[in-house]
Amino acid sequence: MLRQQQHYQINNSDAFMARALRWAGQHTHAAYLNPNGHQYLHGAFRHLLAFGAHRILKPGEEYFEALQKDWEQHQDWLFGYLSYELKN
Repeated sequence: MLRQQQHYQINNSDAFMARALRWAGQHTHAAYLNPNGHQYLHGAFRHLLAFGAHRILKPGEEYFEALQKDWEQHQDWLFGYLSYELKN
C-alpha cells in the first residue's frame, strides 16, 4: 500500500492539531513532526502527522544495517524512534 497524503486549509490550527493528535492517539503507532518555526538549511517543513504501520522493523543485533537495507528497499519516509538501549 502506498503512502497517502491529504492536504487541508485550516482556519484554527491549534484546535485542529489538538483534535488530530487525540485522534492519532487511538493508533498503536503515531508520530507528529512540528517545525516549531525554525529555519532549516533546505527550508522548513510543514506539520506532519503519520499514523499506523505498513511494516515494523525489529532487527536483531544489526540495527543500523537493517534500517539502511529497509530504506534502500522502499526509499520512502520512515517514522519511528531509536531507543536509548540501542547504544548497549
